[in-house]
Amino acid sequence: MKVAGSVGLRYRSAWERLAVVTDKDWIRHGVAAFSWVIPGEIRVFELSELELAKVWTGGGAESA
Repeated sequence: MKVAGSVGLRYRSAWERLAVVTDKDWIRHGVAAFSWVIPGEIRVFELSELELAKVWTGGGAESA
């Protein structure tokens, strides 16, 4: 929800990749269930994969 507030839902069509970093199974299942309504690619990462998530979205120091 932080992303929706800071980026703005009106710009969601411009999203190319969305990374969800969590240690909660219910969030992981929720993302899987509702990923079809999210434009672009979405991927769930473990807490230990935060830096990988940043790189995957293009927001990390070492863009992939």
